[in-house]
Amino acid sequence: EYRKRRDLLIEGIKKLGLSVNPPKATFYLWVKVPKGFTSEEFTLFLLKKSGVVVTPGTGFGEEGEGYVRMSYTLPTQRIEEVIRRWEKIGLAL
Repeated sequence: EYRKRRDLLIEGIKKLGLSVNPPKATFYLWVKVPKGFTSEEFTLFLLKKSGVVVTPGTGFGEEGEGYVRMSYTLPTQRIEEVIRRWEKIGLAL
């Protein structure tokens, strides 16, 4: 079930033009932040525009700059809703 959720979220993120690599052993995705944003700026942008909470990579150390972390433990319907919200705000890059 988690593999299905992971693949659904990765596919949706990639369709939006964002870069992400499949994790090997965790329930988290590290998504590359688009140019023009810091990790914290992108986190706030997503929250304000779509109501979706992600974690800035910098919350895990300086090496996390340029990334946000997302969990895929949500039900598939919620993951689909996240992608729809991001499409609606024009996140497709």
